[in-house]
Amino acid sequence: MENIKKRMTEEDLKFYSDIYEPKEVAVPHEDAVFGLVLLKDGRIRHYGNSQREHGAVDSYIESCDGGLSWKEHMMPPKAIGASVYIKSKDKYVKAILFDKEAGDSVKQDSYDGKLCYLEAKSPDEAPDRVVEIDMDGLSYLFGRQIQILEKRNRMCFVGQAGPIDDPRSYSPYFFYSDDGGATWNKTKLDQAPIFEVNGRHKGVRWQNYSCEPTFVELSDGTLFLLARTSQDYYYMYYSYDGGETWTKPEKSHFHAVLTMPNLYRLHDGRILMFWTNTMPLAETDHTEESIAHDMDTVNGVWEDVFTNRDILACAISEDDGKTWKGYREIGRTKIRNSNYFRRHGGKRANDKSCHQSQAFELPCNKVMLSYGQHEIARQIVIFDVDWLYEESKEDDLRNGLEEFSTQLY
Repeated sequence: MENIKKRMTEEDLKFYSDIYEPKEVAVPHEDAVFGLVLLKDGRIRHYGNSQREHGAVDSYIESCDGGLSWKEHMMPPKAIGASVYIKSKDKYVKAILFDKEAGDSVKQDSYDGKLCYLEAKSPDEAPDRVVEIDMDGLSYLFGRQIQILEKRNRMCFVGQAGPIDDPRSYSPYFFYSDDGGATWNKTKLDQAPIFEVNGRHKGVRWQNYSCEPTFVELSDGTLFLLARTSQDYYYMYYSYDGGETWTKPEKSHFHAVLTMPNLYRLHDGRILMFWTNTMPLAETDHTEESIAHDMDTVNGVWEDVFTNRDILACAISEDDGKTWKGYREIGRTKIRNSNYFRRHGGKRANDKSCHQSQAFELPCNKVMLSYGQHEIARQIVIFDVDWLYEESKEDDLRNGLEEFSTQLY
């Protein structure tokens, strides 16, 4: 954080001090998960693909003043790109599943389809080290950024994996290295229970067993992990040995359905939780006409999605997750009230939401948050942590119905 502050002028810091509630500062080129990067010199980037007339181009937007202003840059060929700076190594690192057809850069032919750990001296340079992570025939999706466990000096990250021919059976996996990335171990976490139709929920629901995990290291070194499920709540896990073994999944008190959680620890030990605190709308009657129009079959794949993703909430814990405060609505999908919601942005993506997120801490008690899916829904905002402690909010209907929304399935 100090290097961010060193780049800011007195005028910049004055603008910073005026930010309290979430303030939009940029629109990223990529959905939020791991594109937000802090460089060791205090510059901030968000990587993605810029859409041009001749096609998509690897690029990033960069801020040199703590996120107040941004400029777009083209990504150098072969560059490692979105990655995490590890001070002890003086390197930028990442874990990536190489996909030749998706345009991955270095050694894409020999590493196509493989999960690899990469190192580079700069995010603008090609990796100078590539280590394959053995997946034992599993397919791998949706990994998070690499972290260092402070209590163990262990390098680690979480993701989801499963049999290649059965994507609905993905489980959370924890990957860790104790030799600076030279070798990697992995631990499979148990799946949460599947969703079953019951008295409250009468229709089919998309089956997610446990996926898109997120974790934080607590003050005593315990790891706390949450995973997305098809239940009405996230399921939680604990590890007391740095991720080598995990407890059985238990229902957390965080209400959410089929959306991504995101945990982030501040430098003072407080923990932020970002999640979509909503329930999907009730299912439509799956008549032959509706099925023919929307889907081929009603079989637990894709049902109930995209109808509960217009609100992103945030809570804060001061006691390692035992209790939480805040629960504030920190972001909303911009077009949630549009009569043409489904048609906005074309057919490239049906999910125009704010349920994915990524955050990191800024100077002066501020936090930067990137959230959203689809170019018409993404945002980067800055907010003051103290804003989460507000206990009331007012709205004046003379200003219109901006705070309200009415939706159909």
